[in-house]
Amino acid sequence: MGDATDVAAPTRWTWADLMSTYSFWALFFLYCASMLASSLSTALSIYLSLQYGWNPHAFSIVSALKASGILTALALAWIAVRWKPKAMLVLVMLLQAAGFAMVFLPAFWPSDVSRTIGAVLWGVGSYATLLTVIALIAGSAGGAETFVVAFGVLFTIATAAQMFLPAWVAEWLNPAALFSYWPASAMVVLLLLAVVAALFLRRNLFRDPPPPRGYSFPPVGRSPVAAALLSAFVPFYILYWLYRIHGETASVAPSRALLSPRAAVGIAFVPLMSPYMLTTVIDELNRDAARRGLPRLQSAGLIFFLSLFIAPVAIGLVQSALNQAASSFTNSAQPVSVA
Repeated sequence: MGDATDVAAPTRWTWADLMSTYSFWALFFLYCASMLASSLSTALSIYLSLQYGWNPHAFSIVSALKASGILTALALAWIAVRWKPKAMLVLVMLLQAAGFAMVFLPAFWPSDVSRTIGAVLWGVGSYATLLTVIALIAGSAGGAETFVVAFGVLFTIATAAQMFLPAWVAEWLNPAALFSYWPASAMVVLLLLAVVAALFLRRNLFRDPPPPRGYSFPPVGRSPVAAALLSAFVPFYILYWLYRIHGETASVAPSRALLSPRAAVGIAFVPLMSPYMLTTVIDELNRDAARRGLPRLQSAGLIFFLSLFIAPVAIGLVQSALNQAASSFTNSAQPVSVA
């Protein structure tokens, strides 16, 4: 494993920069916890109405009070993005945890006052979290592509969780159990864990230049056909290949747009991220070829399309492009070996 890739750190963050940092994944955790709390509230409202005789009208009032927090949330989000992102994120997650507990935990029943205050606090915290996370990612100056990929990961996973959480909770709620209110308790714990995650954020988040990152490996020639077949039939080979391909590409065409090898492995578990990863690798190899006065190695559009529908073929083409780039980089006339 080589030293950190020697690429000057600009103030402009790429999506690879964002997704290679703790700060991004902490924001991901905050965002998902906030979205899950909103999703869980629907299942809990129905359950509490049926089991404890709560008037459904009370929950419509809770929803209205929650929505009333949007103006305060705007102010908090403004303060966060202008001056104190870390401190304000800690605050808004605490507000959400406190508000959610006051609405749904039995310790606060049957007080309408506590439920009213809780609904407002919950609304302020949840809307401020949503606005702040979006603004911080957009404000990283990474451009539209960076925002689409980075926020798309947050939104896709949080939305998928929202789709399944209410049904799962409804399946496991047991009105006869002593702790039948456990989903609400678990949600409060999750929100408090998000507070802890926020405490370890970088003070200025993405306003500072992205930190040095990434490792490079000497390119190792591989048969494109073998890489394609192994990725199709050997479990987890794709993870090894992504780790190596990012490190080897960084050796030939160093760029801030490339994920670090370890980040590439982690992000491979995020649904539908492979097309963006492979397209970025091809983009950087093509740029390096252009700098050397060589023809384009492969079409980025073709790689993106094949990654969506026939991933092993895309992997073989990317491997072939890296083999060509490595051969040109070393000015070697020797044939590429098979590994």
